Amino acid sequence: MDHLWFFFKLKGGRGKWEDEANMLLQALKIPGLKNRRAIQLSGGEKRKLCLAMAFIGNSKLVILDEPTAGLDPRSRRDVEEFVMRQKAKR
Repeated sequence: MDHLWFFFKLKGGRGKWEDEANMLLQALKIPGLKNRRAIQLSGGEKRKLCLAMAFIGNSKLVILDEPTAGLDPRSRRDVEEFVMRQKAKR
């Protein structure tokens, strides 16, 4: 969660960062990550954490380069759906 807090503040986010972070983690289907350090995460979990960092703080523009590289088929589908939902919001 420290990573998400840092990027929220870096982007000048307003409001409660924890609410937005929890929403992103739920949307990426990784709610259990909030109590773990980044070094303890698998490659796929790190990839999803990076996506959450990209979208936190209500970013208006997000440029992604192969966001599903290295993910298993289920996670790949989850990420693709997440990105499409975020795209519709922005």
